[in-house]
Amino acid sequence: MTDKFIKKTIEGLENSSCWGANELAMRKDQNLLYSLSWDNQGFIIENFLNPEEYAEFIKNVGIFFSETLSELKVSVSPTFNFSEYHKIAGEHHLDFINKIKHLDSKNFPIDKSIIEKRISDIMGFNVTNFNPTTKESVFHFRVIRPNFSDNNPIHRDTWHWEYKDNINIYVGLFGSDERTSLPIIPGSHHWNESKVKRTESGALINGIQYVVPATTEVSEEHSIIRPNPAENEVMIFSPYLLHGGAINESENHTRISLEMRFWKSNNELDKPTNT
Repeated sequence: MTDKFIKKTIEGLENSSCWGANELAMRKDQNLLYSLSWDNQGFIIENFLNPEEYAEFIKNVGIFFSETLSELKVSVSPTFNFSEYHKIAGEHHLDFINKIKHLDSKNFPIDKSIIEKRISDIMGFNVTNFNPTTKESVFHFRVIRPNFSDNNPIHRDTWHWEYKDNINIYVGLFGSDERTSLPIIPGSHHWNESKVKRTESGALINGIQYVVPATTEVSEEHSIIRPNPAENEVMIFSPYLLHGGAINESENHTRISLEMRFWKSNNELDKPTNT
């Protein structure tokens, strides 16, 4: 079945698509939600940082964005609200995006260990931002403007080999609300791959090449929701969960969010996690 939301995310798709293999990826990978009370839905929303940490975090993000825009000859006032980013970005947007994605975590806006500890506390075991496959520690800022095709199509992160055995976080920083936040399909991380039809490689939509494949149809009953974490809340979710297609349905706000991934730290790897 292809609902209206999925159809909207793939309007102009130029790739062919096919149904996945008859396998459940988590049977051979690590499901870090195993035994947690929210494994069935695949996501949870919790408080993020204490007020002082969050204030420092947002302040430093704003400084970083302002300095980056300044390098591109775009000036903003100290009180600029980055939910209005689309009004000032213009032709500099792609250059800005390239400067704020795939960032080394040594440049995180606050001490990265604060984030690792908070996510570890929520999960109930120690996690690290270090990817044991790529040997990197990175984070990303996502920028989704209104009336632009800035969003990825609906996908599983695990369709890329380097994003397995981990968990994702979404933190809305500016302009994140019920019309702009990240959509997910609850419970879809437990679906067999044969339940999902997708492009075999990165989607090509209206001439725009995406890194991730696009979901074009699913055969399971489902609902697509925007959980919409509030200010200073974090959504943790499984990378096996179908998510994305975050079309910005606001006319007035750019959505900017933090994306970061975590793996079990070495001293946790000997504990059973497979479903």
